[in-house]
Amino acid sequence: MTSFRTINVSGVSRLGGGIEPPLTRESLATEFYQPYPISLTTLRRHDAPWLLLTATPAAGYLGLWLGGGNFTSKGLYARTGNMASNGSIETFSAGFVYTLPVEYVDAGIIKVRISAGMIINLADNLADISIGIVRSDEIGGVGSELILTSLQSCNSTTFANYDFAIDSSTLVAGDTLQGMITLRGRDDASPSNVYGAITSIKFMAEIKA
Repeated sequence: MTSFRTINVSGVSRLGGGIEPPLTRESLATEFYQPYPISLTTLRRHDAPWLLLTATPAAGYLGLWLGGGNFTSKGLYARTGNMASNGSIETFSAGFVYTLPVEYVDAGIIKVRISAGMIINLADNLADISIGIVRSDEIGGVGSELILTSLQSCNSTTFANYDFAIDSSTLVAGDTLQGMITLRGRDDASPSNVYGAITSIKFMAEIKA
């Protein structure tokens, strides 16, 4: 019969030989929803990935904004143009590429968490956020849409987290994912300053580490 005892060691301990049975990845503890941030500075034009976002949002594209200060005094935003009194739905998007880390559990639970909201004023009609993600292969092809969560309203000046579930049934560590985030808004009567913005993008993954 095998017995187990607690051994307390102080100072330096040196062990020779090996561990039986050897440690394997499967024996490591599983951790759920571990955060893997996407830097806003890596966002690109979704239909021209060789171009980074500009400071002023161009038609159809999010802009990268530092809030009027510098990196040590203001937060970084990916924001829309001013949608005040636009009278129709305006759409602003950005693209990114993400590689699943080596510690990701194949087919493990994974979602995208986006922190978003409105700067200064609400849109009096609508403001929402959505994301699309596909897996790309090594020869330039892409798979089907993986996002399971539909668009969500983000029409609040209190920024909040919005979670988007991913169909991970075929995903494995090392897979490359291509994503596109979209902020939409319609405002019919506000006098000025209606901006949607994103402050954080994170993949929340099941890992063994």
